[in-house]
Amino acid sequence: PGERRMVVQDATFALERGVGLGIVGPSASGKSSLVRAIAGIWLPIRGTVRLDGATLDQWSPEELGNHVGYLPQDVQLFDGTIAENIARFEPQAPSDKILSAARAAGVHD
Repeated sequence: PGERRMVVQDATFALERGVGLGIVGPSASGKSSLVRAIAGIWLPIRGTVRLDGATLDQWSPEELGNHVGYLPQDVQLFDGTIAENIARFEPQAPSDKILSAARAAGVHD
């Protein structure tokens, strides 16, 4: 903890629109570090993370959140309903998309 060392080096990949990516590997291999960098939670020590050609600092947090999702092992919800959390507290979020996401996450009866 608190140590700055390179866990992921020279990672490069490109995804087409609508394609998902699963990151697998042994424990402590850098999966969480890579995902945190992609989501903008951690800044890379070297290099850049680009989405659609733009660096993460060129994206507003709201717009980035519409395109990149990150689900850590220890989930913490904000005050509000599960639906509000899924919708990221967007009042105009379509209810069918919220329900679809809830079903996919296994949190809908």
